[in-house]
Amino acid sequence: MEFKRLNNVKRYEEVVEQIKKAIYNGTFGIGAKLPSENEMVVQFGVSRSVIREALRSLEQMGLVTVRQGASGGTFVGDLSLGKMAEVFTVMMNLDRFKTSHVYEVALLLETTVAELAARNGTPQDLELLEENLLDHYHAEFPEEERATLGFHVALARASGNPLMETLVTVLINLVRRNPQLYPSGLDFPHESNQDHVAILEAVKRKDGGEARRLMREHLLKIEKAVMGLETAEPAQLSTPNA
Repeated sequence: MEFKRLNNVKRYEEVVEQIKKAIYNGTFGIGAKLPSENEMVVQFGVSRSVIREALRSLEQMGLVTVRQGASGGTFVGDLSLGKMAEVFTVMMNLDRFKTSHVYEVALLLETTVAELAARNGTPQDLELLEENLLDHYHAEFPEEERATLGFHVALARASGNPLMETLVTVLINLVRRNPQLYPSGLDFPHESNQDHVAILEAVKRKDGGEARRLMREHLLKIEKAVMGLETAEPAQLSTPNA
């Protein structure tokens, strides 16, 4: 199968839509390998950064997984991850849970992920995390409010716990589907990326306690911006530092 060349302004979104359609109509089944980045650059007629941004978005949705190494590539993932986020979105729209509940879970989960990544992250994991940050800096649309979310998925992968990675993927997918869960404003993605750089430095130093603390501060900052809270550390979200 060959994809269509694009003319749309936000080209990575069209790349995402074409690949999603190919997955949903069965052209690429679960576990199937997608064309390489180089092949997609030619087929779509876009830059490598656009393809990477699209693949990162699809990975955050739980639709694809990226494997490294000689037999690596981008593969269609377990579509149940995307469906889980859809279910949670419906529940949220029905007021079964609130924004504060999402961030309560994020704090409990992602602070542990950061500590585990510092303990278990491999050189390859660190390389992927750095690549994620560089991709954001060179993204065609750096102002995209949720463009930095892929760092959280990559960090979960570095934790060495596949269940953590699955849970974070579902959580990030939920955020991507619900813009009200992420701060608006052109400056926030840059500020968020600065936080990610600090977290990555702690992970590189194998300083799990510092990685946990920085992730906690990062999430509280996001929660505060979303909720309009006057205090940066709501009592219901407090978790012990390592």
